[in-house]
Amino acid sequence: MKASFRDYFVETFFAADPSEFDRFSESLLARRPKTFRVNRLKTGIETFASRWRARGLPMGPTMNSWVFSAGHERVKLWNEPEHLAGHLYVQDLSASMSVEILSDGQIDETPDLLILDMAASPGGKTTQLAEVYPNSLVIGNEFDKSRLPQLLENIERMGSDNIAVTNYSGAFFSGAGEIFDRILLDAPCSGEGIAHKAPESLDYWNIKNVRKIAAVQTRLLRAALDTLAVGGNMVYSTCTLNAMENEGVVESAIAGRMDAFRITYDHRFWPHREETGGFYICRIEKMASTRDSSKDAPRWHGSPHIAPAGQKTLAAMRTFFASVGAVEPETWDYYCNDERVLAICKNRKAGTILDTWYLLRFGKRIGTMENGEFVPDFTLLRDITSDAPRYAMSEDEYSRFRTGEHLTTSETRFENGGHVVAERDGVVVGTLRANGSILENLISKSLKKR
Repeated sequence: MKASFRDYFVETFFAADPSEFDRFSESLLARRPKTFRVNRLKTGIETFASRWRARGLPMGPTMNSWVFSAGHERVKLWNEPEHLAGHLYVQDLSASMSVEILSDGQIDETPDLLILDMAASPGGKTTQLAEVYPNSLVIGNEFDKSRLPQLLENIERMGSDNIAVTNYSGAFFSGAGEIFDRILLDAPCSGEGIAHKAPESLDYWNIKNVRKIAAVQTRLLRAALDTLAVGGNMVYSTCTLNAMENEGVVESAIAGRMDAFRITYDHRFWPHREETGGFYICRIEKMASTRDSSKDAPRWHGSPHIAPAGQKTLAAMRTFFASVGAVEPETWDYYCNDERVLAICKNRKAGTILDTWYLLRFGKRIGTMENGEFVPDFTLLRDITSDAPRYAMSEDEYSRFRTGEHLTTSETRFENGGHVVAERDGVVVGTLRANGSILENLISKSLKKR
């Protein structure tokens, strides 16, 4: 740890008690318990906990009522069926707090809100936004193309049907108008608060680099504030602790227009005080318009590759639903991207978004059209209620299933073919297709265990 790091933090935060820096630095590097968030759209806490603990798996409380500690045990959470089923997301406790603060810790079922996650990958907060704003449309934007696959994979696994994904710079949205009701900017930062994951990062810490990062953060926050609707709220957060990237960025972003904004929450999560990773959260409410009508809006591209599903597609899809005794979700609208069939949570602003931005993902893929028939996606029978037959996998079968292998069965009830619900330990994880004694595995490439 560099002397300049110690000098800065003692002078800025611990001048009254320099010995507190030692407790802070020790805690900063200490190993943290693994934590996970339960997906409240998929399962209830009691149901999840009953199955989880019945298998002897750890689940302790945290300051977030939907986030639980798996302790320091070497539990491979991603191997559990709940992970593939989208019932849990492995997420740091401190990281989960941004969305909790934005939503006041409540489920907000207000319809037709438009929400922006400006720096979305790997998707923990994006899918969390989808959970706490279930009737809203969440735009998960990620500028770094190399980080998009992980974002798309996590959205697919969690089964989110109200997320659209874009690939623009954060500053792109500054000319979009004051259209977003909620915004989350979890900004790229120097990462001091997660030094327990990469302790060597503190060896390279210096104020010059921090100031460069803060300049980028300020541009992003200004863009977010520009596109926030009047009366809307946003959260600016970082996984760092210095003032330059936190209060300094907020002050710079609202300078000259302070009457238009009100800070309603401002908190730094110190690891030695709150036993979390280091984190900073600031919630800002927009009180008055700051729109500069002289600014040119970004050049819009739209999404011509996505169109409302036609009658033949809808008829084929409903024929499939009837064949498995499924009830069609009342909350979905249907679109097509070539042969791919998409479902998205009904939202009056969805059409406008399609006409405005180029979307890499729109809602969730539920199937494809093949020779005039609807073929379900791997996650469809996982995410809807149906009367399709179930196949309970053994531990060995589930292990092979995760890698994409087909399964074999001697059960005669599958001889006539059709689609089958795959489950493990009572948890529905996906869809199989019966073909004689073979249960064909429909798992997507992105969800296979690698």
